[in-house]
Amino acid sequence: WTRTTIVNHPGCNAPVFAPDGMISGRITDPATGEPVKNLNVRLRGLTFPQSGIGGLRSFWEWTTTTNDDGVYRFRFLQAGEYEIVVSEQGSSQAVMDIISLPPRTRSITHNMRWDP
Repeated sequence: WTRTTIVNHPGCNAPVFAPDGMISGRITDPATGEPVKNLNVRLRGLTFPQSGIGGLRSFWEWTTTTNDDGVYRFRFLQAGEYEIVVSEQGSSQAVMDIISLPPRTRSITHNMRWDP
């Protein structure tokens, strides 16, 4: 029900994933409380070790879309800090937040309101 793509940026070494780390949530319209479906959700790891050519910071990025219930889910994540960006397809408006997945935490639920 969701499509997830792992993007490997040039010069990026693959992080070691904890098999049970997950960030999920539900996105709703603040005026109605109704779920918002088909939004693009991008998750970017901010605390992975630096590597790459010339000491440039590397990162991993995952994308998915919200389902009919406004739910998104990213699995197989390691502990760390992530940037989450939500946008409509074809729009430059977005909602952004920073979220932490503490060590030994199996799951974080991060609900957001779609109010760009």
